[in-house]
Amino acid sequence: MTKILPVASGSSGNALLYTSGSANILIDAGSNTKTIKKALETQGLSLADLTHVFITHTHTDHIAALSVMLKHTPAKLYISENAYTEFYDYQERALTFAYGETVDANGIAVRNFRTSHDSFGSVGYVLNDGRCDFGYCTDLGYVTEEVANAIKDCHTLYIESNHDVEMLKRGPYPYFLKERILSMTGHISNKECAALAVQLAQRKTKNFILAHLSEQNNTPSKALLETENALFKAGADESIRVFVAQKKNTNPPLCL
Repeated sequence: MTKILPVASGSSGNALLYTSGSANILIDAGSNTKTIKKALETQGLSLADLTHVFITHTHTDHIAALSVMLKHTPAKLYISENAYTEFYDYQERALTFAYGETVDANGIAVRNFRTSHDSFGSVGYVLNDGRCDFGYCTDLGYVTEEVANAIKDCHTLYIESNHDVEMLKRGPYPYFLKERILSMTGHISNKECAALAVQLAQRKTKNFILAHLSEQNNTPSKALLETENALFKAGADESIRVFVAQKKNTNPPLCL
């Protein structure tokens, strides 16, 4: 059985656990080691049981736990070769891959794809357990043709729904930060996420996990309602499910 467990999601930290067979894979290592350790324990695992860690990019909310966590796990650490030069403290431990390359992680095929984010070498991932594809894509900037092609056949998608545009525009962030978030190298909005969900629901995607919600410029209810309403208006199959990844360690695992 394959399980997906959001560990942390949002501006304060991002991490997700994917387990299948002998593979215990952590995607991103934001938040802190204590949070990741507790999440592993809910699945009967420890840090020593992690087999692989795949990092999307080098922003702090995706790597903050690494400095402590790597002292307690033998997991193989992967990052794109384009991000390697910015992976200052972990270069001795890191393995690299080229854009579009697939890594065999204990029987799980992990393929990366480029994302348009303001962190050099930023990527997303598609993991295949031999039965179905799971896609992990946050910090998108916008949905490029490469991203769309990479995730088009995913059964389950962990997808950024970062902000409500009106909340962001009226909110307390300084102008330069609002412009960054709204730019082609920032984050996608609830509306953009919902539009993508409609397209993917017409193909193979059955589960959407909305992630990386802004604490200042979004709410779980707004994100959920935007995507659910868009799917309903498009006449999507009623069996399609939409979830919101909670901020920290309160998510039940999704079994595929």
